[in-house]
Amino acid sequence: MRFPISETNARLDLAQKQEDGSAQVELGAPAVDTMAVHVHRLPAGVPTRPVQTTANNIYAVIDGEGESDIDGTIFRWSRGDVFVAPGWRKHQHTASTQAHLLRVTDEPVLQRLHWFRTL
Repeated sequence: MRFPISETNARLDLAQKQEDGSAQVELGAPAVDTMAVHVHRLPAGVPTRPVQTTANNIYAVIDGEGESDIDGTIFRWSRGDVFVAPGWRKHQHTASTQAHLLRVTDEPVLQRLHWFRTL
């Protein structure tokens, strides 16, 4: 798999913005039926909407800096860091500079098994 950042940025530019100004795109068809890969663009200074889901989420910081509140614990991050939001742990992100997060999730397998839930 290869996803050039120039192509990903072009897709993010066209993606529908959320209320918090963030955007998200899925990177191609999953290479494995049990995982999905997304990139999130976070504007500086605006917290994302809190998410609580049965899916596990692994985040890798492509660029930028910020922090994530995962179930009440604050994790500060910057380029190259990797962190996890385990299933059913409420989490939200706030970038201090514009940031891009790569998210790998097991959401597809949970949907197939009808175990996926989100608040």
